[in-house]
Amino acid sequence: MKKIFFLISGIILIFTSCDKVSNPYPPTNANAGDVTSCDTPSFPIISTHIRRVLVEDYTGHTCGNCPKAAEELTYCDSVYSGQIVSLAIHVGYFAEPCPPPPSTLPCRDYRTTVGDQYNTVFYASAGGLPQGVVNRKVFDSSNGTFQYLVGYQSHGWTNFVSTFIGNPAVAELQIINSYNPTTRKLCTALKSEFLTNLNGQYKLVVLLTQDSIIDWQIDYRYSPSMIPNYIHKHMLRDAINSTWGDEIANGIVTTGTTALNRYAYNIPTSYLGVNAEPEHMHVIAFIYDVATNEVLQAAEAKVIE
Repeated sequence: MKKIFFLISGIILIFTSCDKVSNPYPPTNANAGDVTSCDTPSFPIISTHIRRVLVEDYTGHTCGNCPKAAEELTYCDSVYSGQIVSLAIHVGYFAEPCPPPPSTLPCRDYRTTVGDQYNTVFYASAGGLPQGVVNRKVFDSSNGTFQYLVGYQSHGWTNFVSTFIGNPAVAELQIINSYNPTTRKLCTALKSEFLTNLNGQYKLVVLLTQDSIIDWQIDYRYSPSMIPNYIHKHMLRDAINSTWGDEIANGIVTTGTTALNRYAYNIPTSYLGVNAEPEHMHVIAFIYDVATNEVLQAAEAKVIE
């Protein structure tokens, strides 16, 4: 079924993408296994485990209501500081790079291959943007196609996040990064540990995000609505391992089971003309249950500390 969804999504993108962009997506990471020159990580012992929540903000720079959702995500993070991992994913019609005439603003493209694949599965842009997905949990099984989506209005995302806060963590996830500014090579090591007995298939996804991208954004709260110096945060730039990740456990998993994953990624100088600035980048990762898509644990670490 997923293959059909991907095929339909690809056909739609062919007919709706901007003609000015010949290759609308950055390449996948071809250097993920090149860790021979990476340092061997030493992970600290963690005695207090906190369940961190992944909040995905499906958005677009021509979506006039999306800045309100971004502010909701900031509010959510302020309420539950240190317990939120934020991810902004530009998808669908509102993420197409060219603003309509008479605008002469730059033709930016913040879409990604991985983001489009998530959008295909979770139907985010099909429900109109902005949309939120919290820990990829199904909150309304009667909602059919849109069962993962939750509203942001009236602190909606924060309310959904609250259902996870205070619950015991079932897994721990640590990230250690090292970056070589000369070669632009990022080495990232991740330690996963299960804190309770489980039974299922579990995978680890590792992504790269960028903060402080200053560019234009439509915001219906202002006139004129095109804001030229909007600050885009938590923006998905690429997958470090893959869209759906690598398996770290399968079958009966006992308390204390660990997995160590190491990856390399050469950060380009730009993504489709938008500067890639390592000092504003983060590695985010999450462990999820393959059967349900629900996220067990998430983590985030700066590329450059």
